[in-house]
Amino acid sequence: MKKWELKSYRAGPNDRWGDPSTMWQKVDRNTGKTDWEEIEEIAKEGWELVSVTACGENAHYILYTFKKPIEDIETEGNRG
Repeated sequence: MKKWELKSYRAGPNDRWGDPSTMWQKVDRNTGKTDWEEIEEIAKEGWELVSVTACGENAHYILYTFKKPIEDIETEGNRG
């Protein structure tokens, strides 16, 4: 059976209601990166995007959920 590790990233807040373009423009003062740059990094680490959900008051945040396979110990032990 395949097992998955899950990870989420919350982007935002969007300055204008429903305008996701800020993810390419707004730089986080703590990381020095835009939301898009953060998401690209997660993808480069092998995480697969599985869902995108608007959340928070007036949908000012976007929650990205990712998954990455975990090696199944039982399956690994039965190989070769």
